[in-house]
Amino acid sequence: MLQLKTDKYIMALGDVNPDMVLPYGESKAALEAVARGEKAPTDRSLRAKMYSGGSIGNTASGLARLGMKTFFAGSAGKDAFSDFLTKEFEEDGVDCKYFARKEGLFTCLVTAVVGADKERILYCWPTSNAAHHQLLPEDLPDSAIDEIGWVHTSGIMLRENPAAETIVSFLEKCRKKGVTVSFDLNLRLEAVGLSDEFASRIRRAVDCANVLFGSGVEELMPLSGLDTPEAAAKSFVRDDRIVVSRSGKYGLSLYSAEEEFYCPTFDAEVVDTIGAGDAFNAGFIAAAALGKSLWDCATWGNGAATYALQYVGARQCPKRDVLEKYIKEMPILHVKD
Repeated sequence: MLQLKTDKYIMALGDVNPDMVLPYGESKAALEAVARGEKAPTDRSLRAKMYSGGSIGNTASGLARLGMKTFFAGSAGKDAFSDFLTKEFEEDGVDCKYFARKEGLFTCLVTAVVGADKERILYCWPTSNAAHHQLLPEDLPDSAIDEIGWVHTSGIMLRENPAAETIVSFLEKCRKKGVTVSFDLNLRLEAVGLSDEFASRIRRAVDCANVLFGSGVEELMPLSGLDTPEAAAKSFVRDDRIVVSRSGKYGLSLYSAEEEFYCPTFDAEVVDTIGAGDAFNAGFIAAAALGKSLWDCATWGNGAATYALQYVGARQCPKRDVLEKYIKEMPILHVKD
């Protein structure tokens, strides 16, 4: 049976960036109201707001909030943005020992323009050679492997070198040393497709993974070439690998060599979906590293994600006591097939 419990550090390896949110729709409506002679708003709701973001950065934050010893490993520019990100990490309890901040590089900035309908259009800058893709092998020394019991990363980091090859090679070293590897596919095929080079890196990362996270329909099916989420997920199961097939509000299905089950999620009002999947990963990994059952891991993941959905911002994973209370008190969401 696959053993996931560890007392060592968990390393969250990958991207981090500031999220700049611009309330365009509300600001436009306020300007139009002023033009009609109405009083201008006096609160701060129409100002630009900065949050910490990045899929792996969000998961690192969530793990630390849940009481896990957590490293963030990644690359950023040595600038005011990475100062902000480092401060946010440290406030959550994340160890930044392997956060490489580099002169002459730009930390990636994600700008979200929010319309009157609350829908977001995202813009990333710089569009190439951003600092998070400049992670080098020397930023991840082999000595780090001896400090960790688990490493988690995401497919979002496997599109551009040198970070892509650096990360996959590090995962392969971790696997050989017996470090648990979790991998969130995070393919985003609707935006950028699946090139042969990217697919090759994804398959190398999957081969290292003891825990594989992915959307059943949007990721596991395209990657496997099979025509149902169940068949696709099962095709990736090994004696030393579990597969978590997620389906949004419909919960998840988990498959392993010993068991498989469906786990529904919780009923809650959705305010902001950004970062919910990252909170799920944090909840699942934390429970697994604590030695909990796979059912409890799934429940912690669903609970952390649903909790985060109720608040604005990508880093809304609750602390452990809050999550445990939330899971006990929240109703299960019953949905039709």
